[in-house]
Amino acid sequence: MRDPDRIPLVLQEIEKVWRLHPDWRLGQLVCNLAAWVDPTQNIVWDVEDEVLLAEAQRHLAKDADAGELDGALAVKS
Repeated sequence: MRDPDRIPLVLQEIEKVWRLHPDWRLGQLVCNLAAWVDPTQNIVWDVEDEVLLAEAQRHLAKDADAGELDGALAVKS
């Protein structure tokens, strides 16, 4: 049996990604996360929670890095 304690963490990270893309529907968000894991396959139902979580965190980190870069550019202007 999978650890039920994973659920709040996975949902918390998914919520953070969803807040970056509020126009996406939930199904669209989950499909996009799964596609980011492996864009060559349609594997939504096969993606393990830990992999989905890692992809959500990677996307959030990438967005945070872009935000820092935007902020740095704004200061230089």
